[in-house]
Amino acid sequence: MARTIEADLLLGEIQDATNRISALVGAATQYSQRDEASPEAADVNELLDSTSSMLAHKLGPDVRVVKDYDRGLPRIPGNPSELNQVWTNLIDNALTAMRDMGTGATLTLRTRQDGDDVMVEIGDTGPGVPGTIRDRIFDPFFTTNELVRDSG
Repeated sequence: MARTIEADLLLGEIQDATNRISALVGAATQYSQRDEASPEAADVNELLDSTSSMLAHKLGPDVRVVKDYDRGLPRIPGNPSELNQVWTNLIDNALTAMRDMGTGATLTLRTRQDGDDVMVEIGDTGPGVPGTIRDRIFDPFFTTNELVRDSG
């Protein structure tokens, strides 16, 4: 009897692990779609989900993720791997900004439609860009890496 219960528990754990691996493989496949010369119809919500799944190891237990998706968005023409790369950089920057916050850290992924445009918003509860450098953040080759290293 005890062996049957133990076998059932192990089987349940194996099934759970299989489901998680399958979801991760699906996210990796979506995330790493081959580059296409011509745009294809992309589902912004699916791409954000695959990007956040690929970065789940960086989230840690203290970062709460809020997904506020408009599920009625149209597919948009674009290169999925390039869109994923943009979102990877934005999400990674947000996580870096919140790295010392502990349990108060929240990453928000939001999609919505604004007229004919599809909007993607990635927000964090980090301290924000210091006012002393705010006017330089869009300068070519400007980086805040030194600021991040100095504060960490």
